[in-house]
Amino acid sequence: MSVGCAVVASETAPVQEVIQDGKHGLLFNFFDSEALVDKVCKVLETPEEFLEMRHEARSQVLARYDLASVCLPQWLALLTQ
Repeated sequence: MSVGCAVVASETAPVQEVIQDGKHGLLFNFFDSEALVDKVCKVLETPEEFLEMRHEARSQVLARYDLASVCLPQWLALLTQ
C-alpha cells in the first residue's frame, strides 16, 4: 500500500483494520480461492480501473502509519508519559 500497489487481501479482522474493501484495496473471503483469483485477474487485466484506489491506499498509509510524522511521535509521547 505504501508504494501505491493494488492490494488483494483476505477479509480478516487484522486486514480490515487497515483496508476498506474497494477504497484501499480488494478483499475476499479467506476460504474462497476463486474470489482471490478473480480479483487478482481483474487488477492485472484492467490496472487503470484501480488507480484511484491505489492512490487512496497510499494516502491512508501515510496518514496513519508514517514513521516520522505519526508513529515515532506517538511512540516518544508514550515513553515520556
